[in-house]
Amino acid sequence: MDNDIIPATRPTNVRYMVLLLATMVAVLLYLDRICLGFAERYVKEDVGLTNNEMAIVLESFFWAYAVGQLPAGWLSDRFGARLMLTLFLAGWSALTGLLGLASTMVWLIVLRFGCGLFEAGAYPACAGVVSKWMPFERRGFASGIISVGGRLGGALAPLVTAYLIERSGWRPAMAIYGAIGLVVAVIFWWFYRDSPRQQPACNDAEIALIDGSDGEGGFTRSTPVAYAPGSPHAPGSPSASRVKREGGLKFRYLLTSPSLWSISLVQLLTNFAWIFLITWLPRFLYEIHTVPVIERGWMTSMPIMVGIIGMFTGGWLTDAMVRKLGRRWGRSLPLSLSRFVVAIGFILCMALNDPWTVTFAFCLVALSTDLGTPSVWAYSLDTGGKHVGAVLGWSNMFGNIGAALAPRIHNAIVESFTDPREGWQAMFLTCACVMVLAGILALSIDATKRIVPEQAQG
Repeated sequence: MDNDIIPATRPTNVRYMVLLLATMVAVLLYLDRICLGFAERYVKEDVGLTNNEMAIVLESFFWAYAVGQLPAGWLSDRFGARLMLTLFLAGWSALTGLLGLASTMVWLIVLRFGCGLFEAGAYPACAGVVSKWMPFERRGFASGIISVGGRLGGALAPLVTAYLIERSGWRPAMAIYGAIGLVVAVIFWWFYRDSPRQQPACNDAEIALIDGSDGEGGFTRSTPVAYAPGSPHAPGSPSASRVKREGGLKFRYLLTSPSLWSISLVQLLTNFAWIFLITWLPRFLYEIHTVPVIERGWMTSMPIMVGIIGMFTGGWLTDAMVRKLGRRWGRSLPLSLSRFVVAIGFILCMALNDPWTVTFAFCLVALSTDLGTPSVWAYSLDTGGKHVGAVLGWSNMFGNIGAALAPRIHNAIVESFTDPREGWQAMFLTCACVMVLAGILALSIDATKRIVPEQAQG
């Protein structure tokens, strides 16, 4: 065989470099999101805040994140991930760095609110990256990898923050996180393109591979993509490097999709319970078990580390179940069953007294929560069509409404009891009941129905 022909017929692997970049963004997304939650005790003492005031600071991020989801998703669909994801990353990184200068509750709220607005666009933009750069049959896997990146950042945040606080205090930690994010934003802008056809390192075979699988009975991995002579999509044509700007998504399609409402409420209920792991878990470990800061960092990191296993296998699981059961149950069952297991994890937290055994129960909560997360991403990719960013943004908006409601409600439940231990147990029971309801709702999700009908997508 002529070796000179091999490079022309073998796809390049630029799509995996793109996936790596999106994963790096997700790492920083959760690193910057969680770091203040772990440092909350030191911030509270330094600035002079009560538990309820600190809850307001923590929830301000999630309110902004929720409000920003839909417009950020629309912006990502309209202007592309190269511009918007770069701006999002640079914005939240700069504001995270500035947290180290905040000396009042007002400034903490303003900066965290700004972080939430910029971070709101990250996952919708990353979903657009996956839809443009990955073949259909690998989208669940790619979504899982990016989600793993987020959880990796979340797992690193308590550990790294604990060591930085021990060494130099919470303020320098914020500045370091901000500087790292700005560097990654520059790298993303330099390498990423909004279409494989715009990236010179991506050859025709890889473009055909990415375009050649739509999951709807059309092209497959082995089917060559044929372009008519003079087609604007033909490789090398003058307009091949231009990305088509999609039209706006009509709001009524979001409002009238029962399945989208179901997954949105599942997101709201899930985040209401899960958010405890990145907000009040360090406080629980200190108040009930008096765990030292470094050990507390390890205990807070462990559930999120274990969650990575669920995130990684969840993408494989939902893709495998789609192949065996179809999209209807292949997307809904992993999400539903995992919510019930999360409820069991919270029930175990009520019965355990040793801090390490309780930490293992939190690991079960994180593992099961993250096992279903790739199904949420894949559902948005399956049903969003040209508007995947807006669809994912819509469900994420509701998810973060749940996260925004949680800190003060959790704190109110805990402080309504004279015995703090009873207060935390009541909070765990509340989270377990919420997750049972989420598991029931998840059964009604149907990924076979597009949010916007094919004929209306243009």
